[in-house]
This record gives sequence, structure tokens and C-alpha cells, in this order.
Amino acid sequence: MHASWILLAASGEIPALILQSTPPAFVPEGKSRIKEIDLSLPEFPHITRSLQESQDAEDEERIVIEACRELGIIGEDVAFLKALREAHIYSSYDDVHALLLGETGAGKEYFARFIHHLSNRSAKPLVTINCSSVPENLVESHFFGHKKGSFTGAISDQSGRFLAAEGGTLFLDEIGELPLSMQAKLLRFLEEGEIEPVGSTKSVKINVRVIAATNRDLKAMILNGKSGSVCIFFHFY
Repeated sequence: MHASWILLAASGEIPALILQSTPPAFVPEGKSRIKEIDLSLPEFPHITRSLQESQDAEDEERIVIEACRELGIIGEDVAFLKALREAHIYSSYDDVHALLLGETGAGKEYFARFIHHLSNRSAKPLVTINCSSVPENLVESHFFGHKKGSFTGAISDQSGRFLAAEGGTLFLDEIGELPLSMQAKLLRFLEEGEIEPVGSTKSVKINVRVIAATNRDLKAMILNGKSGSVCIFFHFY
């Protein structure tokens, strides 16, 4: 999986930033544990089509304009249009998760909707969770569901938001606010495609693509111990 990500990113097939995290024991004092992998080095491949050549430019422009009209996305800035074209290419990789970075109000949710709309998952649900609005003691249940009697107040089985997005896309807004304890459980889903409802002893296999967004500096949070390594399992967009 890691090799595939590097091949796709280095070849220019998808816009991605790949980070490497090193255990503290192997990092000299004063040096950063997190560093960006330089994909321009000669050992990485540059053999596939560039983003601009990924398909006929006229056809690509038509698809992007049509999707923007349907979703109410408006903008003419050159960098913005380039990002839309890249998102269009990225949408075809509908089994790869994504992380959207940007300031509050930059339109990260619109990009998530844009990617979902143009993907093969568009006929399935797009489910949104605002991670900052879910009480910490209910996060796991809200995400993965729970069994009746698994905790006080659990009067019936609940399926959770991941199962609600089955076959489609789950948009995790403000993922930087997710508790560390929940990040490990999310990481298991990203690696194995499985969830375990609260109070259950059986894992459930599901098919969901995760698009997450944050305005936080996740690299700094990792260094400060406020975030785990979940973020490096996403492609940075």
C-alpha cells in the first residue's frame, strides 16, 4: 500500500505530500521527527502522464464546469481552477482516503462534495461528521455504532455513521479535534476496512471512503503529542 502511494504521488498521478515519521529514539536532539519525502529525487518514477495530460483538456473542462454548476461552486482564480482539475483526477481513485487542508471558510467541504460527486461512489451516501461537535465520551458510538446495553442509555442497537455511509463517502470535518483514543480506532479502519461497534465482539467489514478536513497544523500536533500518526495515512491534497 505504501509503495503504491509513493508511485502514484511521485508520478504526478495524484497531488500528494508524503510525510515520514521517525521514533524519538532515533532522532537527534533538536531535530524534527516529521519530514517530507522529496518526490523529485531521481529514485522516484516520473513515467506516467502529467496532471495536465491526464485526459482531453476540453472534455475535462466540461466535466469540471458541469460539476461546479450542479454543486454551486463558483470561482475563477487560476490556482482554484487548477485545484478543481486535480480534484477531478483524484476522484477516480475512489478507494484512497484523502485529507483536505485549509483555513476555516476555504471551502473544504465543497471540495469533499466535488470529489464524491465525480467518483464512482456518487450514487451512494455522502455522510458528514463534524468531529468537534461530538462529545468525547460518545465519539466511538457515534462513529461505529453500539449494541443495546453496552453503556448507560444504550436502549437499542445503533448502526453509527460509518455504516450509514456504506458504499459511499464519509466526510470527517475538523479531524484535528478528534481525541487520541479515537485516532487509533480510526487507523484500524483505514488499514483493515473494519469497525467494531461498542459492546460487540465481532468486527464488521465495510466499504467506505474517508475524506477528512482540518485547519490545524497536524505536523505540529504530532510533535506536541496532541495527535497520533493517523494523518500520514491520508493523501495530502
